[in-house]
Amino acid sequence: MKLSTYVASALPAASFALAAPSLEARQDQGPGQYVNIHPKAAPNKCIGVVGGKFVAGAAIDVYDCNGSPTQGWNWGLSNLRFSQVFITNPVNGENFCMDIPPMNGQPENKDLYNGVKMVLKKCDSVPGGTPGWQSFARPYNPGENGAMMFWTYVLASAGGTGPLCVDLTDGNTANRNVLQLWQCSPDSNKPYANQIWTVSEH
Repeated sequence: MKLSTYVASALPAASFALAAPSLEARQDQGPGQYVNIHPKAAPNKCIGVVGGKFVAGAAIDVYDCNGSPTQGWNWGLSNLRFSQVFITNPVNGENFCMDIPPMNGQPENKDLYNGVKMVLKKCDSVPGGTPGWQSFARPYNPGENGAMMFWTYVLASAGGTGPLCVDLTDGNTANRNVLQLWQCSPDSNKPYANQIWTVSEH
């Protein structure tokens, strides 16, 4: 990823206006209110899970939008800036959250560095409640400008990179491209191009 790559302006409101009421206006999600998350560069692609299965440790990728339950994400009802982003297994109601390694050990001991790949994990707290250690900003909220910042930006252990955001690895929109965390733009009004995400109703 080239850190010098910026977008010239914030996303237009039309990027988010997909269904009434709009996600931007609602700013939260209730039970069953799931969204597709798209790279701005490829609105026909969705964030999903490699293999399309609810398995802890599965890589989180981009793939053609296909209505799979593993492409339907929810931030829950929390009014906090950061919340867990989870998918729900329709068979048993089990929730899995976006996260990063390691798979074992204390949840706060994250592998915080540029390029760490994103994985699916069991949610470490009840989604929609306290932020936990698996929380991301909502890209559709005012001030985020499409970015999904990882909440542990507050920790000094991020290898000196500063805040980390969900990043489309190498800007590649090909199916099964596994997502990563990468340093966020120092200007929150101008996210890096690989870190701008839009949402639509699932």
